[in-house]
Amino acid sequence: DTVFHSLIKYADVYPDKMTHIKKSFEFLWEHFSTSKTYRDDYDISAIRFWKNNAGFTPLHLSAKLGVSVLFDFIINIPGVYCFTNIQDGILDIQEHDVTDFDRSICYVENTEDKNAHKLTILESIFDSECNHQEAFQILDLQLVKFILQRKWGAYKTTLAVWLVTHLMTMILLTSLTIKKAEQLLSHQTSNQTSNQTHGIGTEYYGLAAMISVFGIFYFAFAFSCLLKIYYRCTNTPEKNFSLMYHNLDYVICMLVISIGSFMEAFLIFFGMHLDFHLVLVLICGWYFMLYFAPFNKNLVSFTYMIKRGFFEDFLPFVTVELCLLVPCTGIMHMLFLGTDVEDFETFGNSLLKMFNLGVGLDNIDVLSQARVPWLAYTLFILFAILSFIHLFNALIAVMTQTFSDVHADKHSYLKYNKLRMIEVFEDIVVNPVFMWLPCLKTAKHWKAPQDDENGENNKQRENHENCTTEKDNELDKKRFYSALQSSYDPSGDSDEREKKKETECKIRNIVKIVKEESRGSTGENFKSLVTEVMALLREKKRTSEC
Repeated sequence: DTVFHSLIKYADVYPDKMTHIKKSFEFLWEHFSTSKTYRDDYDISAIRFWKNNAGFTPLHLSAKLGVSVLFDFIINIPGVYCFTNIQDGILDIQEHDVTDFDRSICYVENTEDKNAHKLTILESIFDSECNHQEAFQILDLQLVKFILQRKWGAYKTTLAVWLVTHLMTMILLTSLTIKKAEQLLSHQTSNQTSNQTHGIGTEYYGLAAMISVFGIFYFAFAFSCLLKIYYRCTNTPEKNFSLMYHNLDYVICMLVISIGSFMEAFLIFFGMHLDFHLVLVLICGWYFMLYFAPFNKNLVSFTYMIKRGFFEDFLPFVTVELCLLVPCTGIMHMLFLGTDVEDFETFGNSLLKMFNLGVGLDNIDVLSQARVPWLAYTLFILFAILSFIHLFNALIAVMTQTFSDVHADKHSYLKYNKLRMIEVFEDIVVNPVFMWLPCLKTAKHWKAPQDDENGENNKQRENHENCTTEKDNELDKKRFYSALQSSYDPSGDSDEREKKKETECKIRNIVKIVKEESRGSTGENFKSLVTEVMALLREKKRTSEC
């Protein structure tokens, strides 16, 4: 690690010291960039290629660890990632080097294939070491929002067509599968096996052809995504397989849908019927509808609440509940041995009966048939208090808090899921086969330096690109830039306008309270209100809303 890598890692471990770490980072960079000793040997733009032993540049590392403050500082270093074009007092137009941000640059611009599968900055955000809140802070940066909006604006029409196609196919597949099962199984006789059927209609051969095409496309999509996942996880000296998880569920769904579709087409062609593969196809097919959730922000927050509630709240609850249910079931099973009560004949039956009794689905009169009734009643009362009254209500309280947290950050979750959706889509289409798609050309937010009419800025970029050495061929790679106006609001969609209105409403309400408080109080209440107003004003400035 360089000292800059080390400061980024230190900031990840001690985020409460960020103020001092940022000052240290700025001081060291100022010393390096202005020192003649260093400038004789290095160009300051070489920071783009300073890799540690794990293969990460400072910018990649800050995105991977979610250190948004230092990430923001690096991408705004003049002459490295940021170049100012115009300063006329009204609009400041800056160009940012986005070569390492967007994977599609390598394909659209026909650059060398060795850079085609390079891990990008936007992909690094999904590293397991970058939690949601850290990723949200990076996604709130103006440059990242600009790239995300350009991509979403270019892809959303194609994704909407995919949504309609997938929905129609799943409705048709579900209805015809049920109808086929009813028709085939109704002709079975008692001598026929469960998988041998007769009397299939000719319309089902059309269904077989349709789902075969459906399966071919989804198999190609899943195969492309798996290849990209492999390259993403293995393109650094230290293999990082945590990058595969953020979209793995959708990739698995496409793979299951494709295999199940092939199997169903095969069975229809030979007049046979099985159910097990269809269970997986229908479950995965309808679960894949969640992939299109970013078209509605409320749907995003609701689905994320379910996912987060299941993994962070429900699984711990199940663990504790089993630790309580299993011993109580064992004791109750022993108390009913020899009583001929069917509900407690086996341990499995006893487990189900105890759960039903605990949640109030069965009558507790059966406990009077135990060998020691008073002990059975006492055990059940303790189990009901600990399980139903305590654990279930604790689960409800925790999940309520989880939903509240997710709902409060619904705008950030929307951007995060849009990026997830775009990553899967680009895993499929960003390759030489699909480069004819108009949406990929529309998503182009960059330009080559020779396409810029500003000659002065070209010279500035040429100077920082002439730092190539024979030892590092990567420095010979062509760079690409995106133009960003300081007055441009990349979050100008309806969701962000709503968020802006909420912020302005808060400011108006607080200012009103401040006026009322200032008439009769200058104490701590007034100071806290002023502090909150200033925090909101800083937030507005940070998001370019004023």
